[in-house]
Amino acid sequence: MSVKLEEIVKITPRGAKRIFDPMVEEYPVTLYLNGQKMISLMSTPQDLKELGVGFFYLKGLIKDIQQVNKIEIERSTVKTGAVVYIDSHEKTSKIKDFFELSEESILTRNEEKKTYPFEADFQTVLRRYGLTEKGLFEMMEGFSQKSELFVKTGGVHSIGLYEKGEAVLFYDDVSRYNTYNKLFGGILLNRITPENKMLLTTGRIPSEVMTWIIQNDIRCVLSISAPTNGSVQLARKHGVTLMGFVRGERLNLYA
Repeated sequence: MSVKLEEIVKITPRGAKRIFDPMVEEYPVTLYLNGQKMISLMSTPQDLKELGVGFFYLKGLIKDIQQVNKIEIERSTVKTGAVVYIDSHEKTSKIKDFFELSEESILTRNEEKKTYPFEADFQTVLRRYGLTEKGLFEMMEGFSQKSELFVKTGGVHSIGLYEKGEAVLFYDDVSRYNTYNKLFGGILLNRITPENKMLLTTGRIPSEVMTWIIQNDIRCVLSISAPTNGSVQLARKHGVTLMGFVRGERLNLYA
């Protein structure tokens, strides 16, 4: 676990106090594809295979796990980090321009903005995923406390793929986008079918993220945070159940 105690001053109504506060250490990770250096990311040092595979998959450089020939990881110190080498059978011309992808979802980039009507029933959603209302909130509460790093530091995002209230996959990272890289990398590496599973996240859901969710046949998303209007419209258009601000015994059902 990458945690370092750092001396700080904590201010409370009782005054100022010097303490040693546990903080997450960022870990540099460099990704190579077919021998070419692609990008350096700041991450947590766990689940680096998933990070690399998921990053290239979401950028469209890997279509499926059968295209991956070899994955190698070279680890060093926290300061110098790690290098992930991925060799793929697929030689793609997209390598030159994949950084052009933006927060604006590729599903809506060239489309006229539309508003789709709200059509959702909470009880129907619960029955579809085999949960009670109490069970859904208990699942989300357990998810929010599942990351030991978050409990100790509050410094990471979490993501999980759940089925009937139980975690199938779970990852955390200092970067919200890295959690999606790890999750989709984990889905590929473990050959998991997302059907009848729910994606849980601590982060907000912009339209680019909703695009990944739709393209990977995930049909239910719960977040502790908020979606954007673009992601709500995409969810309504494509029949994805979307819940935000799932905290305690409250939530917002958007689609």
